[in-house]
Parts: sequence; structure tokens; C-alpha cells
Amino acid sequence: MNRWRWASAILAMMYATAYAADIPAEKRIAAKIVQTVSAPEGDAMQYPTDVAVDRGGKIYVADGVNDRILCFDRDGQFDGATRALGDETLSNPIGLCFDSGDRLWIADNGHHRVLVTSNGFKTVKVIDLPQANAPVDVTGIALSADGKRALIIDNDNHRVLVRDNTNGTFSTSGVRGRGLGQLEWPFLAAPCSDGSFVISEAIGARIQRFDAKNRWSQSISSWGVELGQSFRPKGIATDAKDRIYLSDSSLGTVQVFAPLGDTLGVLTDDNGKILRFEHPMGLCFDARGRLLVVEAKPGRVAVVELNATFRGNP
Repeated sequence: MNRWRWASAILAMMYATAYAADIPAEKRIAAKIVQTVSAPEGDAMQYPTDVAVDRGGKIYVADGVNDRILCFDRDGQFDGATRALGDETLSNPIGLCFDSGDRLWIADNGHHRVLVTSNGFKTVKVIDLPQANAPVDVTGIALSADGKRALIIDNDNHRVLVRDNTNGTFSTSGVRGRGLGQLEWPFLAAPCSDGSFVISEAIGARIQRFDAKNRWSQSISSWGVELGQSFRPKGIATDAKDRIYLSDSSLGTVQVFAPLGDTLGVLTDDNGKILRFEHPMGLCFDARGRLLVVEAKPGRVAVVELNATFRGNP
């Protein structure tokens, strides 16, 4: 580990507990882990990255190290795993999302492509991606509410690809850098009701927003370990009120931001202490309004119920 990484790790450990003690009461978003979802004993997930839920409540988890997707029923019981969709094998799937037609979109990272599947993995469509100077490092996918656009994250090339799903054409946004509208290792994405997308930027340590015309429009958060800042943001999700939920894999937290970027707070337990997750990654909501949080190192998904008062707030 180089000197910079040692310094970053030490800084993270120093402040992870420090800012926990200073959270104002109004920034404490009470939440409770009500269930954890994991693979059968002896067949553990290894560093899972993302989670998605279909209309029936079935849970799908990307277990890329094992080149597979795991399925669980709405109660979290294991329901099987797949390493192939028809004739197409999976290689390091990272990002997942469902469209309005209940089709599962998969960032098939090892094959530098996107797969779209339905009918219990029996039907599959392959979407080849426009190449950059290096192979497309696809990590995340998000679909606009109307299904007409797909935003696809190209992590190593520091850009996003936007697919027009009506004609299959692509446009590209973003270049490497720390400036506004630039990207440094974007990772996952989530849609907003106005047609924009929000993107977690893992090394840039912020949220970037691209509007309905695929133009950069907003930057939220900045590098740091204080409330409202990000250290290693990974998972990102939006709720019905367009509030933004962001997981931090180093600090083990999930913070919540207002649509315009104000810090609403951090998830806390019944005692007002930060609700800690073990290397949290991808996030999504189920039909019951519960937040699902992928925990990479223990290889599981935490199912979180948010305080009813917060869920009812604008």
C-alpha cells in the first residue's frame, strides 16, 4: 500500500467514530436493519456489488467474483443462482437494475457489455457498447422513468454512455478530471423523476448529476469524512421524493441528500448512533419502501426499514 493510501486509511479510521458523536439530532435518520440476506452456507457471495428488486419483490444480487447473479424470494430465502443467460455466460457482473417492463439490465463487466434479460433468464438481449481507447469498464446502469434512456457507467474511461432505447444510438458525457462536469471513476447511478441521473463518483468522492438532455447539471458533496462529505462513495439510490441515498464503503455509512443537494442526514440506530454497514456498496428500494444495502465484505444484503416519520417527510 502506498503512502497516500496509508494516510487515507488512517484518516478514515480517525474520523469514522469522531463524526458519529457530533451528529445533530435533526440530522439523525432513524433506521433499523430488520433482515440480512445471504447465500447458503458453503456458497458465500464474494464481494457482491449491487442489488435490484423486481415487481414481485424478488431480490437479485450481483456476485461478480463468482461470475453469477443470486436470486432470493421476497422473504429473502435463497432461490437459486445463474452464471448464464441462454447461451450468454456472465463474467464479473457488477451493476443491476430493472426497467418498467420488469426486465433485468446487467453490467456484464468482464465482457464489456450490457445484457437485458427476462422470463427467468431464458430471454436475453446483448447490447454492445461503443469503445473508447480502452475496453468499456461497465459498472453501473440506470433507466429513466419512461424507459427511453439508459445511462451506463464506464468506470475506467471516466465517462457515461447514454443509450437512446428507441433507436439504440449512444451519446457520451464526461471526461477525466476533478472539475465540474468531469468524472473520476464513476461507479453506480440512479434515476430521478425529472429525467436526470445521479452518479456516485468513487475517487472523485461526490455525486454528479446529468440532466434529461445528458448535460452535467450539479455536483453534490465533496471529499472528506464529515457529515455531508464522502470518502469512498459507491452505492446510490433515489426514493419517490427524489431524495438521494449514498453509501460510503470506507466509512460504512449511508447518507441522505435532498434533491437540490442539501444534507438531510445519516442513517442512525435507535440510540442515535450511526448505523454501520460493512463495506456498503449498491442500494435499492423494494416495493415496501425498505432500503436494501449490499455489504461487500460479509457478502450479504441488509434490509433496512426507515423511520416512518422520515418516509412521510417531503
